[in-house]
Amino acid sequence: MVSPNKWLDDAISDGKIHKIPFEEITKRETIGIGSFGTVYLADCKSITEKIVLKKVKKCHIKEKDSFFAFIKELKIHSNLEHANIIPLYGISEKQNSYYLAIQFANNGTLREFLKEKRHNEVALMLEIRSGLRETLFSDTPYEYMKLYEHCWISEPENRPLIQEVCSRLESIRMVLF
Repeated sequence: MVSPNKWLDDAISDGKIHKIPFEEITKRETIGIGSFGTVYLADCKSITEKIVLKKVKKCHIKEKDSFFAFIKELKIHSNLEHANIIPLYGISEKQNSYYLAIQFANNGTLREFLKEKRHNEVALMLEIRSGLRETLFSDTPYEYMKLYEHCWISEPENRPLIQEVCSRLESIRMVLF
């Protein structure tokens, strides 16, 4: 098994993790403090957007469990590339601290996002239940408008079945295109 120190050195030398010179990081503003260190909002000369710096004190890193947790987070970030996952830009080091540089998610926390999304979904369901309908554009094809209105009939047994909706949409498509 590779030691965490060796893994970190290899990951930097192999280019899996980018080492950012600390001098490139400017305008640090504290946005949070945790048991392992401080979280900053900052600018970086080599990155065009705001970044978040997670400062991890080396005294915590020297503790075996903490260092393994630090390396585990680096490994996870270095192996993930997905549009829905906040990317790791790299790490920096100064005196007694490591800094993880990650993308700044400027829309709040995940908890806030999910709470707002749920609130919006509940509000929309209540509006639909009380009769909310989309407003059709003035140039909406007449056949589509009639089908749309038929689908919004309040009594479910009077609405068209999905097969009929698909068939009518196909007919409308053939006429229009």
